[in-house]
Amino acid sequence: MGKTYANKLYQLCEWILRLAYLNLLWVLFTLSGLILFGLFPATTAAFAVTRKWVNGEQDSSVFRTFVSSFKMEFWKSQVLGFLFVCTGFVLYLYVVFFNSQSSIISTGLKTFTIILSVVYLMTLVFIFPVFVHYKMSFYEYIKNTLFVSMLNPIASIFSLSGLLLMGVIMVKFPGLIPFFSISGPVLWITINTQKAFKKIEAKRVNVESTVLSD
Repeated sequence: MGKTYANKLYQLCEWILRLAYLNLLWVLFTLSGLILFGLFPATTAAFAVTRKWVNGEQDSSVFRTFVSSFKMEFWKSQVLGFLFVCTGFVLYLYVVFFNSQSSIISTGLKTFTIILSVVYLMTLVFIFPVFVHYKMSFYEYIKNTLFVSMLNPIASIFSLSGLLLMGVIMVKFPGLIPFFSISGPVLWITINTQKAFKKIEAKRVNVESTVLSD
């Protein structure tokens, strides 16, 4: 019994150190790109690391995986990231504008924009996980991210709820921010999205098996 608790404590400490180290790498590489040009490649690299962790590759080199992904996806992640930032900003402006109007048409448009914003948030949860999980063209990333997020609303809801909870915890305990503010949410999103990917792949295999048997 004592060894079991000791092993669990060791594993917990190991995960804490991993997350803190990943958070440090994200900060350093984001700063290396003057924040603006380092943010999206560093975030992509963090998802590449947590994807390996969730898929059982905990012994792989965190630094090597991070640096490799940062370099390889530097420009593509910039375009993808800025596209989603601009989309989010435009949706925000539309919500603010329609909220200031009182006509029936404006109310309808505001409702429609809010629905689009919800879809946007659900898609945002999946964009980086899809980016590091699949290799495809830029257009296919957008299309498949939207498709996957619509097929897995529960994963999006779980991810967003977890992010909200983590945000509350960080506000109450700001000392955690330097160690887990990015790595914690990234790991949580990866856990939920990897489950969704496995379900999709299992369904695809079943469909292919059915077609072949027919």
